[in-house]
Amino acid sequence: MSNTRTSDLNQTNLALASLAASFAKSLGEQFPAFLPAFSAELEKTYHKFQSSGAQHVEAMQTLRWVNEFLKDS
Repeated sequence: MSNTRTSDLNQTNLALASLAASFAKSLGEQFPAFLPAFSAELEKTYHKFQSSGAQHVEAMQTLRWVNEFLKDS
């Protein structure tokens, strides 16, 4: 993968993570139980990718970014 392609992919994943965290924070303001449930689901999905044996590096990184953005609130 070229550096430009990797950079574009990182920017796309960062934007998706930011949007997902923003939606989750907004829903969490209206429904307080949502955010803990969403965070738990992120962790389950991350570990599912991790244990699958396949290369899901970008997906796993995106999930980590969402989790980090949620913790920054």
